Amino acid sequence: MFPANSYDLRSEYGPSSLDIRHRFFFGGLIGLPWELRVNPFVVITSGRPFNIVTGQDANGDTLFTDRPALAIDLSNPGVVRTPFGTFDPNPGPGQNIIARNFGRGPSFMTTMLRVSRTFGLVHLNGAPPSSAEDSTTKSTSRYYLTLSVQVLNLFNRNNPGLPIGNLSSPFFGRAISTAGILSGDAGSAAAGNRRIEAQINFTF
Repeated sequence: MFPANSYDLRSEYGPSSLDIRHRFFFGGLIGLPWELRVNPFVVITSGRPFNIVTGQDANGDTLFTDRPALAIDLSNPGVVRTPFGTFDPNPGPGQNIIARNFGRGPSFMTTMLRVSRTFGLVHLNGAPPSSAEDSTTKSTSRYYLTLSVQVLNLFNRNNPGLPIGNLSSPFFGRAISTAGILSGDAGSAAAGNRRIEAQINFTF
């Protein structure tokens, strides 16, 4: 990512784009009748930082990555009021521009669920099990077939991607894509929607 001012990098100190302050993970394994296994997995994180720029090139470095300053005089022309602060896109001498990644995006939460069952296919002694108890003992088999269904974003929660950080854009402060299915990274339009996957795994 280019600096706001190619001639002065002192203002580039700020949070990393990966600076997620809070993370919560929960996972487990639940055994059910008929040898079914259920694996829930929950991810919750606080918002990621994003950069706020004016969309202008006031310093003549041919890059439109200039950042605004926090407004001191609200009567100045061009002052922009946003949920992230009131910004002056035309800061005067002595005004400090905001740090890189000044904004914070929305939080992220997703729930995943996997249901699976494993079948033993071939028994070591070459004969079928002698009892119902033996049929549930996988140690008598050398080949296994696992059938599973996995649901990503179980509750189909809308997780917005990072907001647009260009003050010149009519979409400033709004997300125009959904977040990725796991980490909150921006993805395709359907990346964070509920998805159901069926899997077959053969082990030998």
